[in-house]
Amino acid sequence: MHIEDDKTRINQKIQNGYSFELEKYFSEGWNIFRKEPGPFILYGLLAGLILGALNFLPEYLGEIASYLLSPALTAGLFIGARKIDQDGTLEFNDFFKGFDHIVQLFLVTFISGLLVVIGMVFLILPGIWLAVGITLTIPLILFARFDFWESITTSVKLVNKKWFHFFALLLLLGIFNFIGALFLVVGLLVTFPVTYCILYAAYKDITGSSSGSDQMNLEDHLVDDSN
Repeated sequence: MHIEDDKTRINQKIQNGYSFELEKYFSEGWNIFRKEPGPFILYGLLAGLILGALNFLPEYLGEIASYLLSPALTAGLFIGARKIDQDGTLEFNDFFKGFDHIVQLFLVTFISGLLVVIGMVFLILPGIWLAVGITLTIPLILFARFDFWESITTSVKLVNKKWFHFFALLLLLGIFNFIGALFLVVGLLVTFPVTYCILYAAYKDITGSSSGSDQMNLEDHLVDDSN
């Protein structure tokens, strides 16, 4: 029932539009991170080591493994942010619940990435437009139970309502992570997870997700997918 409520709210946002509060998303994202900075930093370090180790695999095998693992590892940051937002704490294994959605996450990353490349090859602007448009695909899969294609089309429709606002958000996050990289790359251990906490805060506000029942919604989703 909660899933259907989420989808109804999202469709209403597509139809009626929504407000976009950039400063609020940065503030809420930072507040989420600072409640449990240790697990976020440790998970970011572990994820980086895992992805780095893939470089030692044979070329094509490493690329395939990266395509499979990267989206699930990224999803873990959204799940961690959601968990903290719901009850103020999390267990470290919560980060790895993104692997419960590995097929849909792989498909959405591969297909959307392919579409962006095609857009860039033929005309640069369509590629940029789509690259921004797919910003919300992963949380739509995790929290609203969209499949990979529905998450792409829904994300594009949502983002198009405030495309330039999203472009500004992603640009600022890019600068934020660039600054983190300047601090001997160590800064990325903070800026990278904070980035996804900010994106989660944006998703939550834009889609109208409630705080009370969504944790049960997420847990039910994960249980259903694992059966």
